[in-house]
Amino acid sequence: MDATFLTKAPIGKLLNIVCIDGGRAARLRLATMGLREGTEIRLAHAPGNGPVVVEVGTGRLVLGSGMAEKIVVQAA
Repeated sequence: MDATFLTKAPIGKLLNIVCIDGGRAARLRLATMGLREGTEIRLAHAPGNGPVVVEVGTGRLVLGSGMAEKIVVQAA
């Protein structure tokens, strides 16, 4: 799988964050949640235009679709 935005990634697959396509504030906010380049995540729920649920380690995070659209991932 080539790199794609998180909102377009397949549900249930293990993914690596390739980069954050956003400004400093967006990268900092995501980093405080544990989402930075190289982090392994799994997309749990992405309805299309609503919140996105990702699994990070043993926890889950809910991201707005706008924030999720800034995360570029590829298959782990």
